[in-house]
Amino acid sequence: QINKTMANPMFDKVFFLATARATDKVLVASVSYNQKAIDLAAVKQMLGSLQAMESEKLYAFSMGNYAWNLMETGGVIYIVATDVDYPNRIASQCLHDCARLFIARVQESWKSAKEGGLSDTCKKLLVNLCEKYDNLSEMDKVSSTMAKIDVMKLKMQDNIKQALENSVTLEKIESDAADLQASAGIFRQQAKSLKSKMWWKNLKMKLLIAGITLTILGVIAIIICAQVGAFDDDGNKKKN
Repeated sequence: QINKTMANPMFDKVFFLATARATDKVLVASVSYNQKAIDLAAVKQMLGSLQAMESEKLYAFSMGNYAWNLMETGGVIYIVATDVDYPNRIASQCLHDCARLFIARVQESWKSAKEGGLSDTCKKLLVNLCEKYDNLSEMDKVSSTMAKIDVMKLKMQDNIKQALENSVTLEKIESDAADLQASAGIFRQQAKSLKSKMWWKNLKMKLLIAGITLTILGVIAIIICAQVGAFDDDGNKKKN
């Protein structure tokens, strides 16, 4: 049985995408792409020869004229056949996308589906994925962007982890800063009070100096008046 789909021959990178049950290796959904005739019997034979697969691990090998990439997760094996020069990282991304969309589309029905029983249900989904990942140059750009995003996410996670590890130190710094701010407030109040006291002290000193100066000037004035006879004239006038 061959499930073949026409495609834009411009790229010619992705040729086959399928899902199989991990327990009995039954192909429950598959589609051929780029006018390639993939022999499903050969695919089933290949699946039958596989040993137990580690979950989420990418298995990559060449067979015939194709590069094969397989991944098992959640009891389902996801398979993509590509050009031999197709990057494994992009194939892995394709399989992860297929796993996410396939389960969202069929839910639990894959567990009891017969061979090819979900091919029609998932045909559009699988063809769209083939078309998307067949444009390798575009997917390289997307993959590069996603890789940068992942690096940034890891960096942010490391920063958050470091911040959490240093939370005690940060709390101490905040506490010390609060204490310092409180101390600064007390210092400002004390400085303001001291300034007020000094102002009154200076005022009192100025008033005291002014009083003493006026007293001295008064005494000097009296002495001068006495010497010039200001007080004698008054006495003579009284006698006459």
